[in-house]
Amino acid sequence: MKKLFFIAMLVVFAASISFAQGSANATATVYATVIGSLSITASNAAIQFHEIPQGTSKTVSPKNGGPDAAAFVVTGHPNHDITVSYDNSVTLTGPGNDLTMTSSVSGNTANDQQNSTIFGSNPQTVQMGSDAKYYLWAGGTINVPSNQATGDYTGTFHIAVAYP
Repeated sequence: MKKLFFIAMLVVFAASISFAQGSANATATVYATVIGSLSITASNAAIQFHEIPQGTSKTVSPKNGGPDAAAFVVTGHPNHDITVSYDNSVTLTGPGNDLTMTSSVSGNTANDQQNSTIFGSNPQTVQMGSDAKYYLWAGGTINVPSNQATGDYTGTFHIAVAYP
């Protein structure tokens, strides 16, 4: 009988422990940082090669191309990373066979084209300046075959920015 009583007490005790631990709760603090919206504006919306003789190539450097390079201003959250992606090449159409511009882009936290850094990859992750701005320049190279039809050729270069 003592044995049976002991087993019954053990079952009641175990049941009360299981029932007491049937629920629990905890809390967590929630943190969020709201960052500024991201925009890109062209301050010079053209890459200008001017005249290129047949059978030659011409380069407009994003770093040293001056006003012939396209220029963009990115506005966003200060000191925050952004990803810059762009067309690796652009097809130019005109009176003859299509031409191809191989693209090149540089960037800087200051509006200083000559001290900008040419991007080594596409997309490229960079950090916005402390003034919430980042400056981009675009150029490229066009190789013109010796039998290329003369005339005007045009194409469209695309560049985009995003928060990673």
